[in-house]
Amino acid sequence: MRMNMLRMIAVMAFALAACGPAGTSAPGRGNSRLITEQEIQESPTTNLLETVQRLRPGWLTPRYHGGSRGYPAVFVGSQRYGEIDYLRNVETANVREVHFFDPVAASARFGRNVPFGVIQVIVDIGG
Repeated sequence: MRMNMLRMIAVMAFALAACGPAGTSAPGRGNSRLITEQEIQESPTTNLLETVQRLRPGWLTPRYHGGSRGYPAVFVGSQRYGEIDYLRNVETANVREVHFFDPVAASARFGRNVPFGVIQVIVDIGG
């Protein structure tokens, strides 16, 4: 009886481990909430919108909040620059990394006026 119970616990633990969270990053990529400088440099794209579409397309899907549908806001550093279309104007040459914040994390970091999340661009200002 005790041995059967231990086996059942082991099987359940294995099954739960197999049900772990799945990321939304591209195959072979690490962090689903970050695009690294290396990924940006290796991408054959010229603007950041194309890069995000290629590497993290899930970031660009609409989200719903309070009956409204919208897209993440775009920040460069800590300054809001607009909506997703702004990424088309950002050349990838000086981008160090890009972060995605879901609505809860975005509100905690950037304030309450980001109900659909944030895509934050970190640029290399050193040239």
